[in-house]
Amino acid sequence: PCRINVLEKIAPTKGERGIRSLTRLEVELKEGKNQQIRKMFSSIGNRVARLIRVAIGPLKLESVPMLGEARELTDEEINRLGMSCVNSNG
Repeated sequence: PCRINVLEKIAPTKGERGIRSLTRLEVELKEGKNQQIRKMFSSIGNRVARLIRVAIGPLKLESVPMLGEARELTDEEINRLGMSCVNSNG
């Protein structure tokens, strides 16, 4: 299952590649596979210019360290992960 919300529509602009229309979307997947979002949009003739992951399960990624760095999960994050596993298993 997938949920898509339109966040912003940007007016069409004329550039080197012709007229381009941009739309910012929020896509929520319950379970994603490799390149799934890009493949979904490609199948309907749309190109994905940029993807930003904002969460993994119940964990919001705004406080995640930079690439290659790590931090310990808080007790609250561990509890939310545990609850999401229990809820997804029935």
